[in-house]
Amino acid sequence: MSEIEELRKQKDQAYWERNQLVAALSKLFPSWLSRHDENDKEWEDDWRWIVFIEIYTKELENKYEQGGIMVKHKRQVSWHIHDREFEQFAHLPVRSNIWDGHSTEEKYRRLQNIMKR
Repeated sequence: MSEIEELRKQKDQAYWERNQLVAALSKLFPSWLSRHDENDKEWEDDWRWIVFIEIYTKELENKYEQGGIMVKHKRQVSWHIHDREFEQFAHLPVRSNIWDGHSTEEKYRRLQNIMKR
């Protein structure tokens, strides 16, 4: 196996492992699939499926209930998936692409602050 093939295999394995966690989260929280805009040339056609998940987070954004108890806020996280991995997410409905603008850094910050409902 060439070095390039080995690197591709490692990359695919890393995506597969990540997607196991994303699929599990998608069964625990409100989730859906969407397609990335076909006119956006930043993404290749076989990477246009997006998994959106709404998680609850503990965040301080000056939003408190009476008595100073923190409110649980819904926050969106999302991942692009390859077409070959679509079947892992076939349990999800397909909806409109409504991305809240979160960055990769923001997504993982939200995951660090995840809470149960």
